[in-house]
Amino acid sequence: MRNTTESMVQDPQEEASKRKPNYHNYHSYHNHGYHGYHGYGGHGGAGYGGYGYGYGDDYSTQHRQPHRTFRDYIFILRERIWFFLVIFLIVFLGSVLYTFNTTPLFTAGATVQVLRDPVNPLGAGAEDITKEEIRTSEDLNTQIKILESLAIVNSVADRIKGAERKMLMEPYKGDEEVTINEVLYENRDVVPLRASLLIAVTYTHPDARIAAHVANLFADEYINYNLRLTIENSMKAVEDLKLRVNQQRSEVEALETKLAEYKERTGSISVEEREDIDLQEIMQLNQVLTTTKQVRDQSKHRWEQIQSFKAEGKPLQDLPFIAEMPLVQDLQSQLSELKVSQSSAAKRYREGHPRMISINQSIDETQSELTAAVNSAVQKVHAAYVISDTNYNHAKAEISRKEKDLIGLAKTKVEFNAIKTDLEANRDLHRAMVLRLNTEIAQVNLKNPTARIVDKATPPIYPSHPKILLNLFLGFSGGIMLSLIFVGLLAFFDDRVKTAYDVEGILNLPLIGVVAKLQELSAKEKAIAVASNADRRVTEAFRSVHSALNLNEISKNAQIILMTSTVPSEGKSFVSTNLAYTYASHGERVVLIDCDLRMPNVAKSMNLSNEKGLQQCLKDGSRPEDVVHKDVYPNLDVMGSGGHSQKSTQILNDKRFIALLEDLRGSYDRVFIDSPPVAAVSDALNVLPHVDGVLYVINYNTVKRKTVKASVRRLFESNVPVFGVIMNQITAAMSSYYYTNYYEKSYDKYYTGGSNPKA
Repeated sequence: MRNTTESMVQDPQEEASKRKPNYHNYHSYHNHGYHGYHGYGGHGGAGYGGYGYGYGDDYSTQHRQPHRTFRDYIFILRERIWFFLVIFLIVFLGSVLYTFNTTPLFTAGATVQVLRDPVNPLGAGAEDITKEEIRTSEDLNTQIKILESLAIVNSVADRIKGAERKMLMEPYKGDEEVTINEVLYENRDVVPLRASLLIAVTYTHPDARIAAHVANLFADEYINYNLRLTIENSMKAVEDLKLRVNQQRSEVEALETKLAEYKERTGSISVEEREDIDLQEIMQLNQVLTTTKQVRDQSKHRWEQIQSFKAEGKPLQDLPFIAEMPLVQDLQSQLSELKVSQSSAAKRYREGHPRMISINQSIDETQSELTAAVNSAVQKVHAAYVISDTNYNHAKAEISRKEKDLIGLAKTKVEFNAIKTDLEANRDLHRAMVLRLNTEIAQVNLKNPTARIVDKATPPIYPSHPKILLNLFLGFSGGIMLSLIFVGLLAFFDDRVKTAYDVEGILNLPLIGVVAKLQELSAKEKAIAVASNADRRVTEAFRSVHSALNLNEISKNAQIILMTSTVPSEGKSFVSTNLAYTYASHGERVVLIDCDLRMPNVAKSMNLSNEKGLQQCLKDGSRPEDVVHKDVYPNLDVMGSGGHSQKSTQILNDKRFIALLEDLRGSYDRVFIDSPPVAAVSDALNVLPHVDGVLYVINYNTVKRKTVKASVRRLFESNVPVFGVIMNQITAAMSSYYYTNYYEKSYDKYYTGGSNPKA
């Protein structure tokens, strides 16, 4: 060792900066974690004791965030297992007591089918005016609501009398305010069966027979209620239909009266018959008119020929129609014969001969008769012409008159047909309504129910309530759920650090070791627990911390390591002494310094004298080798505090203390400093600038996360690496949980040879 005085000659800060390794930027270190840590306890990637995650190269690149694992929740449950069991037993036993102390209830049910299309007793052609059809879900829901209505309840209540009513109300006899209607309403249930027109009607009662009887009454009353309702609606419809029939009859009678008055006014029984007669008369008159016109035209032509012959001086007997007259023909024949006789006689006789005179007289007489006959024929032609022209004009006038009458009749026919059409339509409507009325009257007494009972309720054998298995299952599962919720709430409001998630997730520090609680050892025995191998798990815990720190270049090369905690009594000195021995047992030269000048504990716990130590080295100028307890264990030296001091801040800020650390850095491989708690005093913060890193000790289930987080934040501000957290005083039950991932029975033989674990 170098002389303390010599070491103080040089600038301690400069010497410290020269000897301190380059740790880069601490925040970068802190954010990226330990490079090269692949899991604590020798198991890569699994995380320490099954918690959190491994700090390896992949973590530095991916920046994975810690999260609670299933084992975290198991840990929470194990820690509060008694709360869990108490809540579970309360709930489960409560369900058991309720189940076996509850009066058994029986539920009986009847099944009712709602008919989609009620049967018509008069056949398919007789449609019901008040027909109830089930076509949509709304129709079915309407029937369900009717079955649930108070009207059905009241009808059932009216049917239950005498002994049945007494048996029904027996379970409720203590409550005089309860009525039978309320009991029926509360205990019946209506359940539509899915995808069908079936409805289950159930009733629950302590007496199975009463339950079945009441369920059947509900089904019967539902059918009767619907039937009564249908009949009432039909009767109302019949009355309405009668009123409409009477109104229609009155309208028909009024139209008949109007038609009779019109016939009387127009003087015609039937417009159609009169129209037919007039048409026939017109046809006959047209035929007459055609005939008379032909006769007139012929007569007119003859008369015009006669006038023409007269004007030309032609003999009228040359006209064919005159010449064809028998008398004219005879006279002309006679006249021709006489002229022949005259010609023959003239050859024989003279003019004065009597024969000639006789013949000439005969010719004159015949000529006179012929002239008279022709004149008579002309008169006849003229008379025929006049008569035919008169007949023609008369026929023409008669046709014109008939046509006017027919036009007037057509106008009359419009109004007549309108009245007649209205009358016929109203007569048809009246007949249809009368027929419908008679049909509906016939149907009223033949109405069928709109529903039917498929299955009648029978007394059940087994009670429906309580359901023993279901209640026990619900009590069991509910007890577990409520217990878990209660435990979860306790864990939520419990702010103490106790898991790896608390360390890694809240503090953002790696958990590099957990140390089990030593139950039966004194403080001095605990200080040398690793040296004496008093507890196998404790020994392996410190070995794991040693391995974890050596896996990272920064912590591996750190010479001066500060041990601190949040509050007093967290086992900081216990961790310091045993970790120092662990390093010493691995062949490194180690010195442990007790810098807790307010409450020194290192020397006392290791059963060493504390008369000389750090204070004497700094105040009196004593050399380090004079105050250090040499080879307390192989490769392990211990420097006590040298007594109590209330001026610890001034002592730890003294340049001689810094020079001492630098001197020890050159003499030892590792220097462990046991410092006061960060939350209690600021002594540890004064030492931080002169150390290479910090190990933070947290007592299991003791300090609150909020307090630890504030203390760790103060360490972060010093820009000194915090290598990780060592959780101390893990309970016996929890220690097995923490060790379960990396410590099994096979390791027992490896480390102890199958002998006593303390050996």
